Amino acid sequence: MQRIESVQNAMEQAKQVSAAILGLPRPEPEVAWFWSDQFDVKLKIAGLSVDPDEIILRGSPSSDAFSVLHLRQGALICVETVNMTADFMASKKIIARGNKLSAAALLDTQIPLKALVV
Repeated sequence: MQRIESVQNAMEQAKQVSAAILGLPRPEPEVAWFWSDQFDVKLKIAGLSVDPDEIILRGSPSSDAFSVLHLRQGALICVETVNMTADFMASKKIIARGNKLSAAALLDTQIPLKALVV
């Protein structure tokens, strides 16, 4: 069992509970996500890095803008981004869909991650 404490998680729980109380269909759960601004660094995380079998560094930490992608059996399960909002937004969609991705495509910074959203 995991315990996640964040504003987004509390809002997600409220949506699920209110639907249950009203007898409405449950909304699709959102991918867990978190963010923090630290001076000029925007750290954004989507998904949970639980038992990844592959970790891919997209970009270079020396550039102050990069992403770390965590995969399990070819599916993206978590992304940690530093100053890469576009990677964060696309990754949330990719994680939600559970699509298998090639490591080569993820490593190629010339291919925007949003192009891999199917």
